[in-house]
Amino acid sequence: MDHAGISLQVKVESELKKEGLSKSDLTKEEFLKRLWDWKDIHAERIRSQYRKLNLLLPLEEENFTLSPESQSFVIEVFKKLYRDGLIYRDERLVNWDPILRTAISDAEVLYKQENSKLYYIKYFFEDSESEYISIATTRPETIFADVAIFVNPEDERYCSYIGRRVRIPLIGKAIPILTDPSIDKDFGTGAMKCTPAHDFADYELGKKHSLDIVKAYDVEGIMLSEPYAGLDKEEVKKRLVEDLGEIVKVADYVTNITYSDRSGAKVEPMLSKQWFLKSSQLAKRALEFWEKSELKVTNPSRLRRYLQDMEDWCISRQLEWGIKIPVFLKGDKHSLEPFSGSKQSEDVLDTWFSSSLWPQIVFKGGKMFPISTLISGKDILFFWVSRMLFMGIYLDNCFPFQNIYLHGLVLDSKNRKMSKSLNNGIDPIELSEEFGIDVVRLFFLSNTHPESNISFSKNKLEKHSKFLHKLRNASAFIKSQNPSSCSFKVGDLNLLELWILKEFLNLRDSLNSLYESFSFSFIAENIVNFIWDSFCNKYLELYKLMNGVESVNTEGFLGFMWNEILKMIWPLIPNFAEQSYLDLNGKALSNQSEEYLPELPEGVNVSWFLEYFNTYISIRKKLEIPWNSPIKVRIVIPNESWKLSNAELLPYLKIFNHELVELSLEASKGVVLIFAAGDIFVELFLEEEKVLRYQSYIQEVKKKLVSELEFLHRRLNAGDFKNMAPKELVNEVQEKIERYQKELDFYTSIYG
Repeated sequence: MDHAGISLQVKVESELKKEGLSKSDLTKEEFLKRLWDWKDIHAERIRSQYRKLNLLLPLEEENFTLSPESQSFVIEVFKKLYRDGLIYRDERLVNWDPILRTAISDAEVLYKQENSKLYYIKYFFEDSESEYISIATTRPETIFADVAIFVNPEDERYCSYIGRRVRIPLIGKAIPILTDPSIDKDFGTGAMKCTPAHDFADYELGKKHSLDIVKAYDVEGIMLSEPYAGLDKEEVKKRLVEDLGEIVKVADYVTNITYSDRSGAKVEPMLSKQWFLKSSQLAKRALEFWEKSELKVTNPSRLRRYLQDMEDWCISRQLEWGIKIPVFLKGDKHSLEPFSGSKQSEDVLDTWFSSSLWPQIVFKGGKMFPISTLISGKDILFFWVSRMLFMGIYLDNCFPFQNIYLHGLVLDSKNRKMSKSLNNGIDPIELSEEFGIDVVRLFFLSNTHPESNISFSKNKLEKHSKFLHKLRNASAFIKSQNPSSCSFKVGDLNLLELWILKEFLNLRDSLNSLYESFSFSFIAENIVNFIWDSFCNKYLELYKLMNGVESVNTEGFLGFMWNEILKMIWPLIPNFAEQSYLDLNGKALSNQSEEYLPELPEGVNVSWFLEYFNTYISIRKKLEIPWNSPIKVRIVIPNESWKLSNAELLPYLKIFNHELVELSLEASKGVVLIFAAGDIFVELFLEEEKVLRYQSYIQEVKKKLVSELEFLHRRLNAGDFKNMAPKELVNEVQEKIERYQKELDFYTSIYG
């Protein structure tokens, strides 16, 4: 469990504010007690959620990033890094939260588009009273820290100005006009002021051109330069327009403003003395190791880019809640051991620092290290995953895991990221109370694709709620059949039972590879389709009708099949699976193992009959054929070696009150001809009026087939679908195209 540094402290300070208090009203010990009390209350709430969500977690093995053992390990790693010269202290530009008064990470910065102002300010040349260059800025209060004006070297408007000097308004300080190809000629006037102390892009530009760094104001937002020294920068911003007079022009402008995700304050790029880790160096080692390892990642190119572009990491925070940095300071001197006049640093480590060591804290020294698989959100690939990788190489010369599966984010129905500011978050416990935990689990599993976001709305849970309802009905029916033994012999099964058993075994085999590739959505989709269509809509419906199709122990096979289905769906919807198994067998499902299933005889295939069953039910309604109306049929078969005999077919045809005339190798015209599956068709001999209605219906079917084929072809040929999509999905699309095309060709040849 993570101590959530800034987040938790902000929450506690917010609670204090409700009481009319602030952090400064408490002693350090009192404030720390508040922090720990909050942690204890909400840690228990999290454990409660784990239990309600039926997560199989060994809660007795829980660990915490601020436990004594965790802190001790983190501190030892810090000291090792410090001794190896990989941690240093420096004054650099960081994201500064002026309310919390701490550096924050990029992950804690939000960007909001807002209406703002663009200030056009004239900088007069040092050697001229009338000539000037105009620049555009959204932050006029920073002009006192300008160190240069930059233009693009290809901008012909300013070629003659390059190398000359201009004076900063109000203070008269002369600064040079320089060139850099990164300058956007189309922004503002095309001339840009450079203020390295208060802008990240300017900071990099300043380093590139070896420019000085000058501060306009301090971390409290108090101006340092005359004529406004001692005033708040926001007040100065208002006064500047009046004081600059005719040399300034103001225009409306829309821009992105950075805010702290934690406090809501506007984030300031600020020069501050902080502790840094040489992540760039560590990441390089990780990249080199990766070339020789078999690490599997959902998005290897993005991870590789992060490691290649890694910059040094600001690991210090100015907070109370966290692991104190174990360094003693006096001025610019620092040491791991106390020295004369020194004091221990008041800073704490960034939460991500301890999180980057989590695999070692929890698993090192045990049988599970390195870990086989890490499942993580794609949004923290940089902040967490990449850092765990290079820390693993540094500490153990190996990656802490072999596979990295990245899932997407849960977005709201408008595809916006969920946040407190938008008040669009969802509580999984509230959802579970409304829909049931099984429905919630099934929804998320059904919509989990590698790196793909989930667009959430309650309406989308209805589909899964209906599936659970269908399962409950199936469970009740199966229990009503009183399956006594829940066992069977393959030799005693009828054709329908052989078919559903074969379908089940094929599904179970395919699930193994899907689990190995973390294809959770396809696992859920295949299981739901099998249960809904094959088992419930076909097998169970025919089971209810097949009085004339007996097997030695029909009820035993039915009970067996249901038990195996419950074992299969248990990871997806454990509550239902457990209860249904208990109702049928009087014992817990979680203690049962998978049954051994013998080989099935080759060549048995009645899937055509099940396809026909579905189609016939639909057509019977369209043509208004009474259920008990006797109908003569002829079955068109692919060849004379077809497996089933008349005697085997008769019991099944009896279900529909069909009378088999013959098996034929050729189809007739002028009849109702129903496509079953493969090369098998069933001819129904009906009166002419119904044949004509059917022929009209077939034209509609053909239109739908053409439309579906066009869609499937577009999907198959879209982008990199064949290479990037799971093999199972590509095969499924190709099989549908082949099946639909064969059906279309057949109907076209018969009905035109």
